[in-house]
Amino acid sequence: MKKLILLTCIASYVLLFSSCDKVADATNVCAKKWVSVKPLSTSTAIAAINAGALVLSAPNLVAGVNLTVNQASVSGDFEAQAEFEDFNPGVLTDTCTAFFQFAAIPMAEAEVANTGIANVSSGLASSIFAGSNATTKGFINQGGNLKGTLKIKRTGSALTITTIVYYKNLIGVIEPITSTATKADYGTSTVNIGFQLGAIQNVNKPIHVNITNFSITGGGVLAKSDSFDCNSVL
Repeated sequence: MKKLILLTCIASYVLLFSSCDKVADATNVCAKKWVSVKPLSTSTAIAAINAGALVLSAPNLVAGVNLTVNQASVSGDFEAQAEFEDFNPGVLTDTCTAFFQFAAIPMAEAEVANTGIANVSSGLASSIFAGSNATTKGFINQGGNLKGTLKIKRTGSALTITTIVYYKNLIGVIEPITSTATKADYGTSTVNIGFQLGAIQNVNKPIHVNITNFSITGGGVLAKSDSFDCNSVL
């Protein structure tokens, strides 16, 4: 009788274990594509997938300490593009110096290539940038939130970075502003590619941005596009 009970328990365990395997397969577990790096001083910053977007947010930001979400080991030629919206760098009447950027960070010695947008003067005047060798372009935004496209492309050793932002101008019309730069001798080093939310000065206001789509062609086997329809952040 004891032997029968034991065999029944074993059979039940095998059936349960097998069923769990099948359920896990059926759920199509989301592949992890991003690593979130959050230093202690920005422990309140959050990177999370919500409603089809990668959301970076924080109740405040400490100067010089960035929340970073990236893909590691992007190699060779590649073309990456990210769509963002609802970048809200704090209350418009306050002085804020928050920034959101898309960056290629070399794993060997080379210049970091970054392209993005910063809020720099009394919450109203913003600027877009594309690396240290491009002219920063400023604009007066009449709306609270901003959207646009960030691009990084490498062909051979040449790297091109671009920021396009759509904003509401002084007469209430939505129009684009673009900043772009090319570095011919950037190099062919493997890079980490991803997003950073940070500040030049301490910002004591809530900050957030939604990245709604990320696409990449080339870049090796570890480079993965993401529509953020499941929790792909490790």
